[in-house]
Amino acid sequence: MALALFISSLAILIMLIILTYYLRTARIDRERESEIKEDEDSRLLNIFSSQNLIFTAIILTTLVLLFSIYLMVKGTLWEGHLMEWMNIVVRLMHITFGIAWIGASFYFVFLENALNRNRDVRDELAGNLWAIHGGGFYYLEKYKIAPAKIPKHLHWFKYEAYFTWLSGFSLLFIVYYFNASSTLVDKNVLDINSITAILIGIGSFALAWLLYDLLCKSFLARYPVLFGLTGFILASLFAYGYTHLFSAKAAYMHFGAMLGTIMAANVFMVIIPSQKAMVNASRKGISPDARLGKNAGRRSLHNNYFTLPVLFVMISNHFPVTFGHPKPWLILMIITVGTAGVKHYLNVKEKGQLSVWVLPASIILLLSAAF
Repeated sequence: MALALFISSLAILIMLIILTYYLRTARIDRERESEIKEDEDSRLLNIFSSQNLIFTAIILTTLVLLFSIYLMVKGTLWEGHLMEWMNIVVRLMHITFGIAWIGASFYFVFLENALNRNRDVRDELAGNLWAIHGGGFYYLEKYKIAPAKIPKHLHWFKYEAYFTWLSGFSLLFIVYYFNASSTLVDKNVLDINSITAILIGIGSFALAWLLYDLLCKSFLARYPVLFGLTGFILASLFAYGYTHLFSAKAAYMHFGAMLGTIMAANVFMVIIPSQKAMVNASRKGISPDARLGKNAGRRSLHNNYFTLPVLFVMISNHFPVTFGHPKPWLILMIITVGTAGVKHYLNVKEKGQLSVWVLPASIILLLSAAF
């Protein structure tokens, strides 16, 4: 079975790579035409969509290929060697995609906060910004809803999120699920079998997303303080639950994976569908629903606040003083709130507003974790 999976996934991977070259050639041929008719423009968009799907399929097939190799060497002397290299490769992928995703989040939230909204702004614009970076000058504009005509070449920020989640989910299997009896389960915490622990872990991600999504759609979303307090209580319950179900390291990783799943689901389930609806409406000559953009913007901002807590979880395994604390869930929540507070201070500062208490309070809270 493992050999058949390896051969089939390898064959599929080779075909996908060949297909990327075919689509690239087709795209270049279309772009070289001096005038593109409306139907040809649609074909070009279809080529772009096909390329994106192929790239996604290549990532997924590569992960399946790695899994098939693991099955072939499981129980042999090569197992430990392969697991180490799988850990290195997938972890590097996860970090690389994560940097791209978090970097985009930081940049666009900064851009939103720093927009000039008053001086020499055209009626259809929400604001603009002059910037300099890498020796070049840049001028950016944000539309209130959408431009009168959607440009042919429109860059979508989504695959950073998808690939970060896919690589992170794969890491959970490599580090914890493939050897769950020793890395995921701690019988001193709770005596459960490996399959049950894995199902609880994966199921908790789906549950967290459902609760978060319901919270965002509830009346509490209109009251930021109540919304944040409710979110904090729910996150605390998950942190407490993880530390009473899994080993300490695994508990922290699952908390980070839970936040990461919410972030990726925000992109996949809310942000991108909203943006697609707005683009499709504009291309049909219909005024896009501004509420879609506002809702996507809120979810994007939520993701921005999750970034620093997730980054802490990613490095927490190097610091036993955190997950090894007698109350690891409490340390986890203190650092989660503290780092989110630091991000809030940065966001407020980018707006040109002064908040004298947020940063000191966040720092004091973070320092309190040491005592």
